[in-house]
Order: sequence, then C-alpha cells, then structure tokens
Amino acid sequence: MRDRSPVRGAAHPMWGATVLRCAVVCAVCLIAATAQAAATPPADATHWVLLRDHVTGGRWYEVLLIDPATGQVSVRHDGLRESLNLADVLAIVSKSAVSAGATGRVVVMQPSSEERATGRFDHVDAGEAGTGAAATIAKAVLETVDGVRLFGSPVHVSGADERNGEGGDVGGRSSGSFRWKHDLLGIVSMDLASIARVRLQPSVAWPDIVTADGIQLDVLRLSNGDVISGFVDGWADPVPVETADGRRIEVAFDRIGAIRFGNARMRPSGVQLWLASGEVLPCDRVTALDRDAFRVMLLPGHACSLARSEVQAVVFDSGSFVGLADLALMGVESDGGEVDGSGVSVSGPPLATPVLINPGMPAGLSSVEIHGPGVFRFRLPAGATRFACEVEVPASARLWADLDLIIGTGRAQDAHRVHISADRSLTSIDVPLSDDGSGSFVIGIEPAGRGPILDVVQLRFARVLVGGE
Repeated sequence: MRDRSPVRGAAHPMWGATVLRCAVVCAVCLIAATAQAAATPPADATHWVLLRDHVTGGRWYEVLLIDPATGQVSVRHDGLRESLNLADVLAIVSKSAVSAGATGRVVVMQPSSEERATGRFDHVDAGEAGTGAAATIAKAVLETVDGVRLFGSPVHVSGADERNGEGGDVGGRSSGSFRWKHDLLGIVSMDLASIARVRLQPSVAWPDIVTADGIQLDVLRLSNGDVISGFVDGWADPVPVETADGRRIEVAFDRIGAIRFGNARMRPSGVQLWLASGEVLPCDRVTALDRDAFRVMLLPGHACSLARSEVQAVVFDSGSFVGLADLALMGVESDGGEVDGSGVSVSGPPLATPVLINPGMPAGLSSVEIHGPGVFRFRLPAGATRFACEVEVPASARLWADLDLIIGTGRAQDAHRVHISADRSLTSIDVPLSDDGSGSFVIGIEPAGRGPILDVVQLRFARVLVGGE
C-alpha cells in the first residue's frame, strides 16, 4: 500500500533585502571569462562537460572517445588532445541540446510552497506548448519520481483477473505494482509509489496539483476533461480510486487521459541518458562512445547502441548535482512587493520572476534569466555543498550593466557577492553553500552605482552540487 502521509515543508522566511545589503563579502572562486562560458560554444566543440573538480567546473570539449575499460575520456580542447578520468566526469551535454534550447521558447518559473509540486518535466512541457499549457506528445508517456521519462504503453489486467489473483504482480490493489511496455527496455515493472505521472491519451493535458490537509492527492483527468482527485488504490481495468470525499469508485481504463500521482519526488541516482526524443532512460553503464554511437547497457541488462545524434546528454552521476531549473522557486521579494509561496502578490506591483530561456535543456541545466533588483529564494537540496554557474549579461543590457549578484543562505556572513559590470559581463562563479536550517538559498540582484537600470543576468548551466567537495 502506498504511503499517504503528508509531506509538509517548514516555514521559510524570506531573506529581506536589508539582510542582503548588509551581506559580508566572502571569498568567491571566480574564473576568468573564456570562450567556454560564452553563449555560443566553440565551433569544434561537441559537448559541455561537467567535471567533479569544482575549480574547473564545466567546459566545452570535442569529445572523441569514451573507454570505460581504461577509465578515460579522450577529448580535444583548443586544438590539443587530452584525456579526462571518466570517474571525474559528472555529465556531458551535447552542443545540439544547447542549440535546440535556443528556440525562443521561454517559461516563467512560478513560486510554489509545495515541496513536490514541480516535476523536472513541467517546465519542458510548458515550453513546448509555448503558452504554459501541457505539451502534446504523440505517444503515451510515463514519468517516475526520480526523473525517468519513458514513452510506450501501460500493461494492465482486468479488475476481475486482478481480484482472482491472475494478475500476479500486475494487479494493483494489493501490491500497488505497475507495468509499462517500452521499445528498448521491454516490459518494466515498478511500484505505483515510484510514478510521478502518466499520460495515456496525448491530447489530454496534465492535471493540476491538488492538495488536501497538506497531502498531495492523486489527480485523474478523464478524456472528456472531468477531473477526479483522491487516491489511486491499484492498477487494473477498471482503476480503483478512493475519492477525496471518501467514496470508492472504479474508472474504466479507456476513460483516463492522464494521472498526476501525489508521490514525493526523489533525487535521481546512477546513470541517466537524455534522448533527443524527450525520453530519459535509466542506464547501468556506458560501455563505449566512438565516432558514431554511444554503446550502453540499460538497467534491465539490455545492451543497445544509440547514435550520437540521439543522445542529448549522459549524466554519469545524476545524484551529484541538481539543476537550478529543477529546484522549486519558493518566493520572490523586491522593493516593489513580494510573491509568497502561493504565487499571490501580497504587496506592491507584480514582480519579474525568473525565466527559463531554454526549458528543454537536459538535467535541469536550462539557462535562467533573472531581473533585479530582487531576491529569489530556491529550495536547497539536502546535502548541498556548492552553487556554480556561468553568468552573462544579455547583449541588450551590457552597456548599462552595473550590479551585484549575491548568492547564499539566510545568514549574512555566508553570502557571496560578485560584481557584474559592462567590463565584466561574462564570468563563471562557484561558491560554497551551507544550510542555515531554512532548507533554502537565495540568488539576489542589487543595483550598483548606475542604479536599477537593465539589471539582468542569465545564469547558464546553473547547478547545486550535492555530496562531497
């Protein structure tokens, strides 16, 4: 039986602008701007490579070969061939993925107080639709709580077979299990508690989030647009549901368009492959990369070969970092007003909240554009150690660029301040983070000598590193 206990977030007081103005300037690891930090990757580069060494951080390379047998990644940088230790590589993102994100699609990040409200694909869907609505995908799609996304079709048994025990581990009510048929993985079995959402009819939009007494409910959107919220108690045809008002009903399988489950999101782990199709596959290991293809062993033991053009990113240690775009925006504050966790302006005029300017980027590495003056509070992942990104002032604002970018938790002594100006409009930043107990951190923009004129920056490949230094 799935656990229906509430997941509640503690109160997170906003870090006021007055605290930011008093922030102590701490040591910051700043790396001089180079071509690798530019919006346009070098012509000969094929991948942006994220390294475990936070001093080097991310860099553009031409990735030639991956040989797990020797533990080496053969690359070329600035015309010179070199080798990287595979154990030091956290992720590689193809240049095509970055280019694909630069389509003009944008998504406004909405403040939310719900810890598990935002899935890693919500932004992608909104960006694909272009209007904030769910994207239309030509296939049925399954998304898990740890960030796997699979196309395919569900495998189910009839309610009668399930009640007679003929469904085995497929029957839903007692075991809560679920099966999905995938072209590469075959039939995959998983528990209902591991599913974030599933869409069975491509024309049906994802259901909105519904909570009751601090509990996020399962929400079914039917093919006719009707919505049922409650608790999905198994996977059979018809699907058993305990509704929010306590009734027990059964919903015919062919009436269901999409389901958003109330299961808590989990941090990904292991290797994940981000494909150009939009899928994210679990992977046991990458066995080789040559000039033509990635050769991988998928989790169920299925060996397969994927053309380079099919793979947008390989995250070798998906639990080692969280992209800023995947973190919940908990609140926004500026001199003009405040937006709380409910997304309601509680004082002053509406504010400019952060914008994802390429929402389809893998692993939450979308570029995030923020406008100041303002303070933007994000949820801090457990075990967070550092925040890193490449900072660029858009060309339209460089002439007037004069601002301080501030990153830290609620303790003024832990804040890190970086001055951005017309002379320093492109740089990289890597700073330590420590949880002050609020479970959050902030990114703030303060105007400098020229005042709050076109105070805007884009944070590229922004991520929070998790675990050991």
